[in-house]
Amino acid sequence: HPSLPPRTLKELIAFARARPGQLNYGTGSVGSNPHLAMALFVSMAGLEVTHVPYRGIGPAMIDLVGGHLHLMMANVLAALPHIRNGRARPFGVSSSQRSSVAPDIPTIAEAGVPGYAVVQWFGVIAPAGTPPEIIARLHSATVRAVHDPQIKQRFQADGGETVGNSPEEFAAIIRSDLARWGKVVKAAGIKPDQR
Repeated sequence: HPSLPPRTLKELIAFARARPGQLNYGTGSVGSNPHLAMALFVSMAGLEVTHVPYRGIGPAMIDLVGGHLHLMMANVLAALPHIRNGRARPFGVSSSQRSSVAPDIPTIAEAGVPGYAVVQWFGVIAPAGTPPEIIARLHSATVRAVHDPQIKQRFQADGGETVGNSPEEFAAIIRSDLARWGKVVKAAGIKPDQR
Protein backbone atom coordinates (compact mmCIF):
# COMPACT_ATOMS: atom_id res chain seq x y z
CA HIS A 1 0.00 0.00 0.00
CA PRO A 2 1.25 3.54 -0.75
CA SER A 3 1.08 4.47 2.95
CA LEU A 4 4.25 2.43 3.45
CA PRO A 5 7.42 4.53 3.04
CA PRO A 6 9.38 2.07 0.82
CA ARG A 7 9.45 2.85 -2.91
CA THR A 8 11.48 -0.15 -4.09
CA LEU A 9 11.49 -3.84 -3.26
CA LYS A 10 14.88 -3.59 -1.55
CA GLU A 11 13.55 -0.76 0.61
CA LEU A 12 10.44 -2.81 1.40
CA ILE A 13 12.53 -5.79 2.47
CA ALA A 14 14.69 -3.61 4.73
CA PHE A 15 11.58 -1.92 6.15
CA ALA A 16 9.89 -5.27 6.90
CA ARG A 17 13.05 -6.79 8.40
CA ALA A 18 13.28 -3.84 10.79
CA ARG A 19 9.67 -4.49 11.88
CA PRO A 20 9.28 -8.27 12.28
CA GLY A 21 5.65 -9.31 12.55
CA GLN A 22 4.31 -5.78 12.06
CA LEU A 23 3.39 -6.00 8.37
CA ASN A 24 0.66 -8.14 6.85
CA TYR A 25 -0.29 -9.51 3.47
CA GLY A 26 -3.64 -10.65 2.18
CA THR A 27 -4.66 -13.47 -0.13
CA GLY A 28 -7.95 -14.63 -1.59
CA SER A 29 -7.71 -17.99 0.17
CA VAL A 30 -5.42 -20.33 2.05
CA GLY A 31 -3.19 -22.35 -0.26
CA SER A 32 -3.97 -20.26 -3.35
CA ASN A 33 -1.29 -19.42 -5.89
CA PRO A 34 -0.88 -15.89 -4.44
CA HIS A 35 -0.60 -17.35 -0.92
CA LEU A 36 2.13 -19.77 -1.97
CA ALA A 37 3.86 -17.07 -4.04
CA MET A 38 3.91 -14.75 -1.01
CA ALA A 39 5.06 -17.55 1.29
CA LEU A 40 7.97 -18.20 -1.07
CA PHE A 41 8.77 -14.48 -1.26
CA VAL A 42 8.65 -14.11 2.53
CA SER A 43 10.95 -17.11 2.93
CA MET A 44 13.45 -16.06 0.27
CA ALA A 45 13.52 -12.45 1.55
CA GLY A 46 13.88 -13.54 5.18
CA LEU A 47 10.80 -11.69 6.40
CA GLU A 48 8.36 -12.18 9.24
CA VAL A 49 4.94 -10.92 8.11
CA THR A 50 1.39 -11.96 8.97
CA HIS A 51 -0.85 -13.74 6.46
CA VAL A 52 -4.46 -12.54 6.37
CA PRO A 53 -6.65 -14.95 4.36
CA TYR A 54 -9.81 -13.61 2.77
CA ARG A 55 -12.78 -15.27 1.12
CA GLY A 56 -11.82 -14.12 -2.36
CA ILE A 57 -9.29 -11.81 -3.94
CA GLY A 58 -11.84 -8.98 -4.32
CA PRO A 59 -12.22 -8.32 -0.58
CA ALA A 60 -8.43 -8.52 -0.16
CA MET A 61 -7.89 -5.95 -2.93
CA ILE A 62 -10.52 -3.67 -1.38
CA ASP A 63 -8.67 -3.80 1.95
CA LEU A 64 -5.32 -3.20 0.25
CA VAL A 65 -6.47 -0.06 -1.58
CA GLY A 66 -8.32 0.99 1.58
CA GLY A 67 -5.10 0.84 3.57
CA HIS A 68 -6.07 -2.09 5.82
CA LEU A 69 -3.52 -4.44 4.23
CA HIS A 70 0.13 -3.67 3.64
CA LEU A 71 0.92 -6.16 0.88
CA MET A 72 -0.57 -8.69 -1.50
CA MET A 73 0.34 -10.66 -4.60
CA ALA A 74 -2.19 -9.81 -7.29
CA ASN A 75 -2.76 -10.34 -10.98
CA VAL A 76 -1.08 -7.51 -12.89
CA LEU A 77 -4.22 -6.63 -14.82
CA ALA A 78 -6.35 -6.53 -11.66
CA ALA A 79 -3.80 -4.33 -9.89
CA LEU A 80 -3.00 -1.89 -12.73
CA PRO A 81 -6.03 0.40 -12.26
CA HIS A 82 -5.16 0.78 -8.57
CA ILE A 83 -1.48 1.32 -9.38
CA ARG A 84 -2.37 3.98 -11.96
CA ASN A 85 -4.65 5.86 -9.57
CA GLY A 86 -2.04 5.76 -6.79
CA ARG A 87 -3.96 3.45 -4.45
CA ALA A 88 -1.47 0.58 -4.81
CA ARG A 89 2.29 0.53 -5.31
CA PRO A 90 4.01 -2.19 -7.34
CA PHE A 91 7.24 -3.65 -6.02
CA GLY A 92 7.73 -6.35 -8.66
CA VAL A 93 6.14 -8.99 -10.84
CA SER A 94 6.52 -12.61 -9.85
CA SER A 95 7.47 -14.02 -13.26
CA SER A 96 11.04 -14.43 -14.48
CA GLN A 97 10.42 -11.79 -17.17
CA ARG A 98 8.75 -8.40 -17.00
CA SER A 99 5.08 -8.34 -17.91
CA SER A 100 4.22 -7.17 -21.42
CA VAL A 101 1.28 -5.20 -19.97
CA ALA A 102 3.42 -3.46 -17.32
CA PRO A 103 7.02 -3.44 -18.62
CA ASP A 104 8.11 -0.68 -16.22
CA ILE A 105 7.58 -2.93 -13.20
CA PRO A 106 10.73 -5.00 -12.54
CA THR A 107 10.65 -8.68 -11.72
CA ILE A 108 10.99 -9.56 -8.06
CA ALA A 109 14.26 -11.32 -8.92
CA GLU A 110 15.79 -8.24 -10.53
CA ALA A 111 14.38 -5.91 -7.85
CA GLY A 112 15.97 -7.64 -4.88
CA VAL A 113 15.24 -11.37 -4.48
CA PRO A 114 17.52 -13.21 -6.93
CA GLY A 115 16.14 -16.52 -8.14
CA TYR A 116 12.52 -15.72 -7.32
CA ALA A 117 10.09 -16.68 -10.09
CA VAL A 118 6.48 -17.78 -9.85
CA VAL A 119 3.99 -18.15 -12.66
CA GLN A 120 0.46 -19.43 -12.62
CA TRP A 121 -0.31 -21.93 -15.33
CA PHE A 122 -3.38 -23.67 -16.63
CA GLY A 123 -3.35 -26.99 -18.41
CA VAL A 124 -5.56 -29.67 -19.83
CA ILE A 125 -5.39 -32.96 -17.93
CA ALA A 126 -7.06 -36.35 -18.24
CA PRO A 127 -7.57 -39.20 -15.78
CA ALA A 128 -4.69 -41.61 -15.20
CA GLY A 129 -4.94 -44.55 -17.55
CA THR A 130 -6.43 -42.56 -20.44
CA PRO A 131 -5.41 -44.35 -23.66
CA PRO A 132 -2.39 -42.78 -25.42
CA GLU A 133 -4.35 -42.20 -28.64
CA ILE A 134 -6.90 -40.10 -26.69
CA ILE A 135 -4.08 -38.14 -25.05
CA ALA A 136 -2.53 -37.54 -28.49
CA ARG A 137 -5.84 -36.26 -29.92
CA LEU A 138 -6.46 -34.04 -26.90
CA HIS A 139 -2.90 -32.67 -27.11
CA SER A 140 -3.20 -31.98 -30.84
CA ALA A 141 -6.48 -30.10 -30.38
CA THR A 142 -5.06 -28.12 -27.45
CA VAL A 143 -1.93 -27.10 -29.39
CA ARG A 144 -4.07 -25.99 -32.35
CA ALA A 145 -6.21 -23.92 -30.01
CA VAL A 146 -3.36 -22.21 -28.15
CA HIS A 147 -1.68 -21.29 -31.44
CA ASP A 148 -4.86 -19.80 -32.90
CA PRO A 149 -4.17 -16.04 -33.38
CA GLN A 150 -7.43 -14.98 -31.69
CA ILE A 151 -6.81 -17.16 -28.66
CA LYS A 152 -3.18 -15.99 -28.40
CA GLN A 153 -4.35 -12.38 -28.60
CA ARG A 154 -6.98 -12.95 -25.90
CA PHE A 155 -4.43 -14.52 -23.55
CA GLN A 156 -1.99 -11.66 -24.17
CA ALA A 157 -4.73 -9.10 -23.49
CA ASP A 158 -5.23 -10.81 -20.11
CA GLY A 159 -1.48 -10.70 -19.38
CA GLY A 160 -0.82 -14.34 -20.22
CA GLU A 161 0.92 -16.33 -22.87
CA THR A 162 0.08 -19.57 -24.60
CA VAL A 163 2.38 -22.58 -24.61
CA GLY A 164 1.84 -25.92 -26.28
CA ASN A 165 4.07 -28.27 -24.27
CA SER A 166 4.14 -31.97 -25.00
CA PRO A 167 2.29 -34.22 -22.53
CA GLU A 168 5.69 -35.38 -21.22
CA GLU A 169 6.92 -31.80 -20.71
CA PHE A 170 3.69 -30.87 -18.96
CA ALA A 171 3.96 -33.92 -16.68
CA ALA A 172 7.52 -32.86 -15.79
CA ILE A 173 6.29 -29.34 -14.94
CA ILE A 174 3.61 -30.80 -12.67
CA ARG A 175 6.10 -33.09 -10.89
CA SER A 176 8.56 -30.22 -10.43
CA ASP A 177 5.87 -27.87 -9.10
CA LEU A 178 4.52 -30.50 -6.70
CA ALA A 179 7.99 -30.91 -5.20
CA ARG A 180 8.69 -27.16 -5.12
CA TRP A 181 5.38 -26.11 -3.62
CA GLY A 182 5.33 -29.04 -1.21
CA LYS A 183 8.50 -27.63 0.35
CA VAL A 184 7.03 -24.12 0.51
CA VAL A 185 3.81 -25.39 2.14
CA LYS A 186 5.77 -27.40 4.70
CA ALA A 187 8.23 -24.60 5.50
CA ALA A 188 5.43 -22.03 5.88
CA GLY A 189 3.23 -24.40 7.91
CA ILE A 190 0.29 -23.90 5.55
CA LYS A 191 -2.65 -26.12 6.43
CA PRO A 192 -6.15 -26.46 4.95
CA ASP A 193 -8.92 -24.48 6.63
CA GLN A 194 -6.42 -22.05 8.14
CA ARG A 195 -8.86 -19.12 8.31
